[in-house]
Amino acid sequence: MSHEHMLIELHLIPPLCFDARGYRDDEDDVRSMLMDVCGALDPRSKFRVSGFGQERWPVDVSCDLGIFLEQLPYALRRLQTGQAAQIDLYEQGVERSIEWVPDGTVCVATCRSWTDWKPEPSVETVAMRDVIEMMSTALETFLSTMSQMASGLLAHPWIVEWRAGLTEV
Repeated sequence: MSHEHMLIELHLIPPLCFDARGYRDDEDDVRSMLMDVCGALDPRSKFRVSGFGQERWPVDVSCDLGIFLEQLPYALRRLQTGQAAQIDLYEQGVERSIEWVPDGTVCVATCRSWTDWKPEPSVETVAMRDVIEMMSTALETFLSTMSQMASGLLAHPWIVEWRAGLTEV
């Protein structure tokens, strides 16, 4: 995919030290874990989203990545089964969503913005295999990094359920 089309890339660097805290059912959920891991990543880590007329979206690793990740497995699973999927980047400053609708071997991606920025074009057609590969690579990159940081978290029931993409967060 060239840069004028939708692109999602992660380059994550684990911190030298990360101690996973205890999580409580009454105060936390999988989002707590994702945000803790993202917040602890080395500052040189990168989360890049581009497309719909903007070379670099105003996203960051410490906040926006966690929001993206919480929705990623569910969206990926839906696309893999031929269903439409959406990811909302709702943090202040970004405030936009991407909806992917499978159509045979392609996926029609539509971007909506809730700010003054307007996507141009607002619709892009991307090869279905490219969308699946881009999302799968992002998920695997994060899981590999999480494994390096706190391998025990990968077995936590919340992470297991989230990874399976069975429920919307």
